[in-house]
Amino acid sequence: MTLDTYLRSRPDRCSHGYAKVQHPALCPCPGLAAKAAGQARASAAHPDERARVDAAIRQLAATGRPFSANQAREIHGVRGGVVGAAFTAARKAGLIRRIGREASTDPGTHGHEIGQWVGVAAERAA
Repeated sequence: MTLDTYLRSRPDRCSHGYAKVQHPALCPCPGLAAKAAGQARASAAHPDERARVDAAIRQLAATGRPFSANQAREIHGVRGGVVGAAFTAARKAGLIRRIGREASTDPGTHGHEIGQWVGVAAERAA
């Protein structure tokens, strides 16, 4: 068995062999490309909403306390794909990092799990 085949067979790896924690940043998975394209469309279609979500994320990240889209939604009031796009962009920019998961309080999401985050700069300062 080759190393490539072995890595692809492991449950902690994607079908390309990348560790799931590396997957969003490194893997050429078509699903991730589709997700990125959808998030870009959502952000482009609603620039004012995206700006409100970005501001809420920055505000919560600066506190140094854990937060999620649930708390951010109380500040910005936005629902839909633009919220996920903003959190993805903040994570990729190194503003926030995921520390856990919690249930969404948005009725439209039917309680699915969402990320719990902490601000990276606030974490470093502590």
